[in-house]
Amino acid sequence: MTVTLDDVLAKVNELLERSEFVGKRFLSVEEAARYCSISAESVRRMISAGKLVSLNPVRGRVVIDKQQLDAVVLGSAQQLRGGRGRMDRHERSRRTAKAQNTRSRRDGPAGES
Repeated sequence: MTVTLDDVLAKVNELLERSEFVGKRFLSVEEAARYCSISAESVRRMISAGKLVSLNPVRGRVVIDKQQLDAVVLGSAQQLRGGRGRMDRHERSRRTAKAQNTRSRRDGPAGES
């Protein structure tokens, strides 16, 4: 894999963007959205749903505790339920073999009627 100068520059810019949050305890809705790489509307929906608590230190200003935001994001990481997404090769072959065994038991031995 060849790494180009553009790749390195993009990574450096990404890290610099994230460094704006170092040392900050409270984030605006827009900052919280950039911090989590989601839309500001998603942050507002999380506040409306009660998943995040917003603080209003000054009229018209909404801030979010970064520690609580981290906890909400990390707490939402869950495994997908079974049957969702793509199956890996082993799971697919196991299910195929199981289906074939079920069919052969149901139909009986070949040539028997």
